[in-house]
Amino acid sequence: MSFYREELIGFKSAYARYELSEYGVKSDEWEHVIRPDVPNFKLNVVERAARRIAARHLRDLGYKREFPKADENITTNVGHIWAGEVEYGNFTWGNPLFCGTEEE
Repeated sequence: MSFYREELIGFKSAYARYELSEYGVKSDEWEHVIRPDVPNFKLNVVERAARRIAARHLRDLGYKREFPKADENITTNVGHIWAGEVEYGNFTWGNPLFCGTEEE
């Protein structure tokens, strides 16, 4: 679980953790690439996907406190790939988020 938290939930800190500046990645470029493009979300796309997957699959293994049920519906939309957003799973009423926006 520590790997999951550090590498996926804490993805934003990978810039410092892996010293990406040594590979020519600039800090402002990193921030721009991982910033959330979904309105009203502060989590980057990697953390959103990691939390959604964890809530859907790790809760049954005892991680209910770390990953609340509401995280099952976190959008993984990155703002430009619509093909994956129109699949059957996103049309269910249980998902309050549709294509990164509120359904209601």
